[in-house]
Amino acid sequence: MAIGAARRFIRGFETRVGAAAREHGYDGHICGHIHYGRIEDQDGALYINDGDWVEHCTALVEHTDGRMELLHWTEAQETLAVSAVPLREPLPEPLPAAA
Repeated sequence: MAIGAARRFIRGFETRVGAAAREHGYDGHICGHIHYGRIEDQDGALYINDGDWVEHCTALVEHTDGRMELLHWTEAQETLAVSAVPLREPLPEPLPAAA
């Protein structure tokens, strides 16, 4: 498959995933291993792809406030993208350890 055809296939996949999220009333979808990590708003549905660890060294992190962050691991952590809005309500603060 030529590079241009592969890119069109991936973009088509991302578009279909966003449409399916909107159709079913979801806030978004999280997908993995399409190699190219991305966080993108698609007409109100958040498309998140964590990329891959082996080739691109990308990983997805969910913060306690519900924001999603796409990281690229290098000698120093590099943020590639952060969702503008959380996908859910923030987690409660942890309880103190029992004495």
